[in-house]
Amino acid sequence: MRAFPARLSQFLWQVVTALTTAVRRALLPASAHGPEPVRLPAHFVPDPSSCDEYIWVPEYALGERQDEGYTYYLHPGTGAMCYRRVQRANHVSNEFLMVRPRTRIAA
Repeated sequence: MRAFPARLSQFLWQVVTALTTAVRRALLPASAHGPEPVRLPAHFVPDPSSCDEYIWVPEYALGERQDEGYTYYLHPGTGAMCYRRVQRANHVSNEFLMVRPRTRIAA
């Protein structure tokens, strides 16, 4: 019986996300919402860079990470945000790949 609230919550989240996306596309011009996010394999690792920090961020923590200076990692081919779908126990969610330039120490 415990699984029902979790599944209901997940279903409602998907419905709200789909409705929000549909309304956004209907009301905003195409250039305002950019290309569709690109789904990457769960084991994807970005090319290492000496000046960047990469992390996978759950949807609920995106605002916090942006406040910390992270921005979305944009797909090199399409310029879209990149995400992966992860499952932990019975919960499936999306995590977005974000990047923050490392601070450089002046010599």
